[in-house]
Amino acid sequence: MGKGGEAGPGARGPAGGWARLHHVHSDMDSASPARSEWTVIDNAERRRFEIDLGDALAIAEYNLPEGMIMFTHTKVPPHHEGKGIGSALIRAGLASARDRGLKVIPICPFFAAYMQKHEEEQDLLDETWRRRIGGRG
Repeated sequence: MGKGGEAGPGARGPAGGWARLHHVHSDMDSASPARSEWTVIDNAERRRFEIDLGDALAIAEYNLPEGMIMFTHTKVPPHHEGKGIGSALIRAGLASARDRGLKVIPICPFFAAYMQKHEEEQDLLDETWRRRIGGRG
């Protein structure tokens, strides 16, 4: 399955609401002790993408203004940082935005930095943010 590909039409999310699942491959080197694939759940009821890490959740929170998705906060527990988890959350969020035809507003600094580094995703940016980040998309 490719980056950000959907695993299925939906599944029950942790809060009981319907959520879309995304399997996201990490950019981490295969020799790394980090997992190479994460299952990301779009918990629409709580307006966040989640990865269950066993002992904690990693999250990317969002709001949905009309025709857009605004990513407001990304949080990875400190003892799980550096494993590609935050990037996996972002890739799943961007795949969801693309699937739903939404423009992206990256309020979260981590999200904005990712967008700045990845020109191939900048076509998703809202025009104001594309100018702010300096994107070409």
